[in-house]
Amino acid sequence: MHANLPGARDAFEEACEYLFRKTYSGKNVQQVEVKRGDGGIDVYIGFYKFEPIEIIQCKFFLDEFENSQIQQIDKSFTTAMTSTEYKVKKWVLCIPKVLTQEETKKWSNWKNKQIKKFKVEEEFIQLINGNELIRRMKEQNIYNDVFMISEAAKIDQILKAVSPEIYKDCFFRVETKNRLSDLEAFFNQKGLLINESLREDISKLFFELGYNAFEYGKATNCFVEISEKEMLFQEDGVTFDYINAKGVKKRAGLNFLDILIRKYSSICDITFESADDESKFNKIRLKFKQKISHTNIGNPCYHFVFGSIYKRAYIESLTFEICKECDRIIFDLTGATVVPSSMTYFIEYIHRLTKSFDCKLIIRFRPLDSVKEVTKLILEEYYPALLERISVE
Repeated sequence: MHANLPGARDAFEEACEYLFRKTYSGKNVQQVEVKRGDGGIDVYIGFYKFEPIEIIQCKFFLDEFENSQIQQIDKSFTTAMTSTEYKVKKWVLCIPKVLTQEETKKWSNWKNKQIKKFKVEEEFIQLINGNELIRRMKEQNIYNDVFMISEAAKIDQILKAVSPEIYKDCFFRVETKNRLSDLEAFFNQKGLLINESLREDISKLFFELGYNAFEYGKATNCFVEISEKEMLFQEDGVTFDYINAKGVKKRAGLNFLDILIRKYSSICDITFESADDESKFNKIRLKFKQKISHTNIGNPCYHFVFGSIYKRAYIESLTFEICKECDRIIFDLTGATVVPSSMTYFIEYIHRLTKSFDCKLIIRFRPLDSVKEVTKLILEEYYPALLERISVE
């Protein structure tokens, strides 16, 4: 968890060792000091030299997974498999990034070659990516221990690296009161599947909570985290129950919180958790009854489309969970690459999916995307009967 790359690499290995130590609490789990001729081991499970061991190899690949990275993996694996010091029971590679489709092909090709070369079973070689590491850390209740950092010199570099794409955009650390204004930009990042009304309200709420924590609670850190069904605000200042505040005159911030609790009571529970021996952070937790992207606050329903939209087959492969109660359904194409001629198929497809519902459809483009104007012309020219139902923005 250190700002410099070597420090972050060491911290990544320590985090992996901590995870496996907790996972295999009844077994011997040891980290090996990195040096020349380390025998191809970062962490091992079992008794070295006395039984076959499970090897955990930690590679701090943040961005690239090309031939040079495959060569590093191959060297470590071959060193382990040809060692005369120990026998290998299982070999696991841990990396902070989540592989793309092309990178997954490279990994699979390399793995298949090793399976044939060393005559081992398919499950002998395993890959644990950033997504899976996060899930396992939460499962073992060590996520906060690893990532909720109170020392100013430690940063969230590893967290951003080990998280899948949705987590990359869904964790934010505020170190000072002056950085609270960055919350608005954080909540408006492309990729956060948050309804506009909720996005604006919660960014304002977390700003108020952060301001109070720094100004009156002497906090040194605030964290915001968003997952599929939860939003979490944490701060390490003096404990103060924002929801059940007693003996204080409620001003704008607390009154705003009360309003949001009432406004969103049908779709989420807002609770306060005070710091304790296990966690040094006070928390405001918003727990949603459905996925945040499907809360339909103000009755709009959002569906985000990514990738390249250019073939009928691809368009018809898109799946949308259509909410019957929504009066507006927004198909957001701001994260997609759209070929103009494909929009006839897209219009027909979304109309066919939703024609049994009494709702308006909105197709949303990036502000300067010229396909927006083409889509308007397509509607006017070929689908005039749908102009009352489908709009473009």
